[in-house]
Amino acid sequence: MRIIIFIALCTFTTNLYSKQFVVFEGTPNKKGNNILSKKLSKEYQLKIIKSNKNYIWQSRAKKELTHSKSGIFDIFIANDGSGLISIMNNKALDPNSKFKYSYGEHIRNGINLISYYGNSNSLSLY
Repeated sequence: MRIIIFIALCTFTTNLYSKQFVVFEGTPNKKGNNILSKKLSKEYQLKIIKSNKNYIWQSRAKKELTHSKSGIFDIFIANDGSGLISIMNNKALDPNSKFKYSYGEHIRNGINLISYYGNSNSLSLY
């Protein structure tokens, strides 16, 4: 019984001190060159979270990501090589842009690459 209480206490304490928040969420409007229906757009939503110090591709099998910055782009690369997300700051090019960010999500499937393109208004790296 003491062991069960100890394990429960450790789990609660770990969850209490772990910091997790949404970094980026986007809804794609295209898959390759094809326009997506609203139903498929919701199904293929992109979500990146930060858990403690790690970026996680929450919407794609919770793969760990590495972040880098290059000019107006924030790039997240899956550590296992299975894909990448490139997020462009539209406001840097056009202050009147409807969306602050445009993104491309590229997923490796064998030798094929599946690409989704969409927009978002939020990116929070901190």
